[in-house]
Amino acid sequence: MYLACLTLALEVGYVETRFHILHSEWDYYLLGSAVLFFGLAYRFDNRLVLSLALSTLAGWFGIRTSRLNLLSGISIRGPALIYSAFVIAAGTWFFCRNIKKHFTETYFHVGVIALFSALISQVVGNESWFDLAAVLLFAAVAVFGGVKFDRFAFVVYGVFFGYVAVSSQLLRGLRLDSTAVLGYFLISGSIITISVILLARGSGHEE
Repeated sequence: MYLACLTLALEVGYVETRFHILHSEWDYYLLGSAVLFFGLAYRFDNRLVLSLALSTLAGWFGIRTSRLNLLSGISIRGPALIYSAFVIAAGTWFFCRNIKKHFTETYFHVGVIALFSALISQVVGNESWFDLAAVLLFAAVAVFGGVKFDRFAFVVYGVFFGYVAVSSQLLRGLRLDSTAVLGYFLISGSIITISVILLARGSGHEE
């Protein structure tokens, strides 16, 4: 099913590139594809197709907001944060309504990645201390929630994005090929890796 959806997306892209049916409004292909993928995901109980639907919807949302000149001057952070909030809220609503509750984690995976990506883009690109604090706060929440609810992937999200945010500030202004930077990544990367492995073993995730 997942491969069939990917093939369909490629075919639709080819048709539009060849015949230009929708011209400048081609982003509606993304919206239509997202709706179709959502329907197939729920009909055939396929979480991979659901993730494809969510990522396709994210593409449409980003293109549409940029074309409508919404949230101008906020880079990608504004649209990405709105999309993240929407996805997490939708997953929570479906869970509370007892509709495919096992899909909830997929919504949260996509929403959390979109959230961290939006904040990291500001930390790395614009040296935003507010966004750095937000990344560290949400990283702590992700780690705590991942441990509490036995969802180790969210622990990894929190550790990884927190590490990237802090490292981007500590290394700002330094050449990436310098000895100091390489030494930093070697030592800190090893510490982070060992810490995650120990935490995984302590949580019962040996693999």
